[in-house]
Amino acid sequence: MANNRVTNKNSRKQFYSRRGEKSSLTNQQGGVKKLSDILPSPSMLESYEEIVPGMSAQLLTMVKEEQEQRHKLEVKRAKMLALSNRIGQLLSFALAMAIIYFAMFFMRQNHTELAVTLIICGFAFLTIVNLAAIYEGKKPKSNRGGNA
Repeated sequence: MANNRVTNKNSRKQFYSRRGEKSSLTNQQGGVKKLSDILPSPSMLESYEEIVPGMSAQLLTMVKEEQEQRHKLEVKRAKMLALSNRIGQLLSFALAMAIIYFAMFFMRQNHTELAVTLIICGFAFLTIVNLAAIYEGKKPKSNRGGNA
């Protein structure tokens, strides 16, 4: 019985490696895979059905469940990304207000050079951070590898 399990595990690995797929639903160019890329060809499905009756129904069920799970994860990822962006905006606003407050404080203490330096350096830093965040958001998504 243990030998049968090993054979089944190995055959599953060979099935996936023969098709050259990872468990991800994105292809190497970052696009979404077609249904024909996810499921085996109809002739292969027929041969699997002959070997193990009900296998094609199991495969379709697995694909549906994986799609539902992937959709849930994408919704969760989008919500987390929106929350992260909102927190970043609030922290940037708080830092800008702190820069303005301390610049005014130093001006009242007759440290004009320090106030001007603080404003220039502080807002340059905020600009660089925000530009980096914008650039990071526009980067094409790379294939991060499968979750084998």
